[in-house]
Amino acid sequence: TQVLANQVQKAAVAEVAKEGSGASGITFTDASVVETAALNSAPSDITLSKNSISEAATSLAIGTLSTTDKGQSDGFTYALASGVGDNADFEIDASTGVLSLKGHPDYETKASYSVSVSSTDEGFKTFSKTFQINVENVNETPTVANAIADKTITENSGLTFQFASNTFADVDSGDRLI
Repeated sequence: TQVLANQVQKAAVAEVAKEGSGASGITFTDASVVETAALNSAPSDITLSKNSISEAATSLAIGTLSTTDKGQSDGFTYALASGVGDNADFEIDASTGVLSLKGHPDYETKASYSVSVSSTDEGFKTFSKTFQINVENVNETPTVANAIADKTITENSGLTFQFASNTFADVDSGDRLI
């Protein structure tokens, strides 16, 4: 019934676009094709092989999506739901199901993302699920925040040098520079 509904919808759109063209969009088939389409179950779950990424990762790929469907084991297509959660930060390979970030993650800026994915089977039935993607923190190297002035000393003399407390910065909260 979903196949017929899709065909009727397609024909109606074609008819509106150009009068008389809509009828060609409906394909009448034998009963076995209709029965097969009617028996098609919608996908019932989507899983993601990994739901975290290190902020130091060299690849932006997070993991691979897979679908549970009683009547089908492969041939699913994947898409991001538009305007949902942090979906604008992601991309998905529709045929392989590899979910990737578009840019490098930074734990200090955003520790987790929410992404909503839909899986469509060969009978055009869809299931959607939202995943939380966690960014794994790494200890970044402190940086020089304020320039260190050059110092001149006489050869073979003692040297004592003290840095101002704001000379170095560390983006990792809770870290103490010593």
